[in-house]
Amino acid sequence: MKKLLELFQEDINEQLVVIILKIKAQTYDYFTFKVSVNGSTFAKEYRMDFQWAAIYFPYAEYSICEDSISLDIIIQRSGNVNVSSYVTISAIEQTAREALDYVSRRVSKIQFDPGTIETTWKIVIVKDDLEEAPIEQMQVILTDPENCIIINHNRTIVSIYDLNRGSCSQIPVKVPQDNKVTDNHPVLLNGNDDSEEGGEKGKHK
Repeated sequence: MKKLLELFQEDINEQLVVIILKIKAQTYDYFTFKVSVNGSTFAKEYRMDFQWAAIYFPYAEYSICEDSISLDIIIQRSGNVNVSSYVTISAIEQTAREALDYVSRRVSKIQFDPGTIETTWKIVIVKDDLEEAPIEQMQVILTDPENCIIINHNRTIVSIYDLNRGSCSQIPVKVPQDNKVTDNHPVLLNGNDDSEEGGEKGKHK
């Protein structure tokens, strides 16, 4: 364990103390210290604990059929979930185009209320009869965390399969096991979900 020789009260007051994470999925840490006054060090050792929230995509990729109507992108939170956390979610065009292949809110602020560990963000899939590439893709990214950090995958890829060019299946691809905070199992995507657009579904701890 690395030891610091001195840490002054002014360092804390001026927010000069920075915790550097070596483990991507870490949401908790602590340090111990002794108090020294006028050169005299007290024997008692004190401990200071830190816990924070982490927000992430549990799936690195989604595959969906063009006739699926909509897709719910899952966003999860772990660590200190007793406070409100915020993150910005955005849709980025690649070969899939906004309004032509999908409809989203483009940029939205996602709010996690105290106790909430999961929410969703809806993308509407546009079905057309145009001759297109077999697969068209877009990205969804997380940025601007407030009262939290973004870990693991801060982006997920959405692949939309053209029905006129063959079969497709609806599968989320899991984030590699060694990068995950919690055990999240694949869920069947429900293309007929008629819930209100944009992260309205939240799961509480």
